[in-house]
Amino acid sequence: MNTVNNLYQQTALAIQLIIETGLRTSELPKVTVESVRRGYVESTYIRNTRQVELPANICERLQRFAKECGITSGPIFLTARGLPCGRNAMFHAFGKLAAAVGIDPKRLTSEALRKYYNDKQMVENNVSAVQASLGYRTVNYYVEYERHNDETLTKNLDDMLDF
Repeated sequence: MNTVNNLYQQTALAIQLIIETGLRTSELPKVTVESVRRGYVESTYIRNTRQVELPANICERLQRFAKECGITSGPIFLTARGLPCGRNAMFHAFGKLAAAVGIDPKRLTSEALRKYYNDKQMVENNVSAVQASLGYRTVNYYVEYERHNDETLTKNLDDMLDF
């Protein structure tokens, strides 16, 4: 697998992970081979500690990706130089992937993905449960998200990941 394809796959996995769990991009370095084996990520954000369950299908994809990349321990989301991906690296990676799959890069942000996760959770759960899952003390609608983009995004990501 070449490096560009690797980075696209990694970015697509990060996007799916955010959509499925509500993780922040700053929390992605906590997604390690070990946490994927455990099935959850423990994260502290502004003195709030939360345990984020990782869905089985995402765990399988992350384990397969790590194996293909030769990552046997530590963070799964890495820069081209092998360092854990931070917010800035993910911001740029989201923009590149969005352009590659035909989505306006301005619409594909970590905030929009977390808003999408928030909206899905609000349909299924009460406000307190959503608050806890996102690690908020209060619920905050912070970004506009166009729902018609989510089907295109999910289909394009699945196509790119070959799932």
